This record gives sequence, structure tokens and C-alpha cells, in this order.
Amino acid sequence: MDSFVLRAETPHGLIAQAQKQQQLIVDFLDSDEQWEDEDKRQEIIDSAKKHGDMRQRKMRIADFSYPNIDIFYTEALGGVYILKHPADEKQPVVVVCKTPDRLNCAGMEDADVQILPIDQKDLLRDLRKADFLQLDMKAYQKNPELLEYKKELLLANFICEQEQSYSGWNEMRKKNFIARHANEIPPLF
Repeated sequence: MDSFVLRAETPHGLIAQAQKQQQLIVDFLDSDEQWEDEDKRQEIIDSAKKHGDMRQRKMRIADFSYPNIDIFYTEALGGVYILKHPADEKQPVVVVCKTPDRLNCAGMEDADVQILPIDQKDLLRDLRKADFLQLDMKAYQKNPELLEYKKELLLANFICEQEQSYSGWNEMRKKNFIARHANEIPPLF
């Protein structure tokens, strides 16, 4: 897989309904006989009652293609990760998401893509075994400051979930925050 397409969908198929209503009106106006067809007129009236007058609404959201992906993340659908195997392009692409039933992988064969729920037990272990996640222990042994940096990032993520800003916090403020949230924060702090 070298690209994917993001296609917008709306609640209750509003885009599709708008396009259908607009086409009904075009067909009605272009026809010399449809004004006599009570069923066609009623179909337009029913659509307008249900969805409103959408004759002039611009309801088209074009598909967007993301080419040449290796790893992709979006918060849509509760968070979707697309992982391309770093070493073997013949391996299936893994899609990890909160709601797999809302994804449409049209055109993809089962061999091309594997969809996993984000809350799957042992997900990280399984991704590690399949070599999607790589941990270079030698790099961390040579540069222990990398671990401290990652630890700082984890703390910043946790703080930002609780507070509005983390920018400019001194060590004392961080320690006080950690103490206040000792029951919620991972023990590594």
C-alpha cells in the first residue's frame, strides 16, 4: 500500500441526501412531464421536509488522497493509526483504531490490511513481535538522556490532559503536580 483515501461521511448520509435532492430538482426542471408526476413531486417535497432545502448548498467534500505513507495518525474515528511495515513491504498494512467497524477499506484484500482494535489485549506486544515497533537498546545505553527526554514527553502529555499549558513549568511545579496526581500518574515519576 502506498497511499490511502480519506472520504468524508456525514450523519444520516446528509451529503448523499443533498446530492440526491439536487439531482431530483435538476431532473424535474429538465423534464417536460415530471411536473405532472405526483410521485416525483412528492419525492422532492419529502426530501425537503426531511433534510431542508438543499438546492443551493455546497455539500461536496472531495476525497483526499494521502500518498507515500509510512506511518499516519488522525484523531478521526477516535484515533486511527496506519502502520506500514518498516522492513518488509509485502507484510500487510496494520490499521489500529478505536472503532474498526466504521472504517471502509474498499479495494483492500484481507492480505493487504489487518485492522486491529486499539484496546486489543497485548496489542503492543503483538506489534513488537511483528517488528512494527523497534527499540534500539544500544542507542539508549549510549545516550541515557534519550530516556529522560521520553520520560519528560510522557509527563508533558499527562500534564496537558489535566492542565491547559505545560510551557515554562519549573522543576518545583512539576514535582508538586506529580505529588498531587500520585494515584493517577505512572509510578516511573
